[in-house]
Amino acid sequence: MVYTAPGRTGENKLSAVSVASIAFGLILLSIILGVVLRSWLPEADLGGDSKEVIRLATALIGTMSAVVLALLFASTRTSYETTNASVSQLTARLVELDHVLKEYGPEGAALRATLRQDVAAMVDSIWSEDANLLNPSTATAREAPEVAVLRKVRQLAPANPQQAPRVPANRRLRQ
Repeated sequence: MVYTAPGRTGENKLSAVSVASIAFGLILLSIILGVVLRSWLPEADLGGDSKEVIRLATALIGTMSAVVLALLFASTRTSYETTNASVSQLTARLVELDHVLKEYGPEGAALRATLRQDVAAMVDSIWSEDANLLNPSTATAREAPEVAVLRKVRQLAPANPQQAPRVPANRRLRQ
């Protein structure tokens, strides 16, 4: 797992171990600071009321942290479910398009080969950790072949009655 700051395209990456080490170091530093400050405080400030306020503040911080983590997990789950539904819908449409192109015989064979190449590129962009989905230069490079394939799919003419009802389906698939 690698963390890259939002909006940066780059070289500054922190691994999970680095983030955990930094957090551990900061917690250890705060413990040492607390021990040092305790020796400087007068005895009156270390009484029962002060300790109770600190306990309540610590409980509040713990509760707020739990709420934030729960919201983070809920957001992650929603994002996963949305992506999973999109990938499932994309897969179903691609399978349907492949079946439609198979019915066209030799006319659709070239388009099926192109479709399979495009699917490989889509799979790489979806599941690759290093995929630059927001990089406009790679999006433009991928867009041109997709437009050509779409134009060719729309130009397919049914040669027999079995293909005729499928023409609206292949136009709907890529919209």
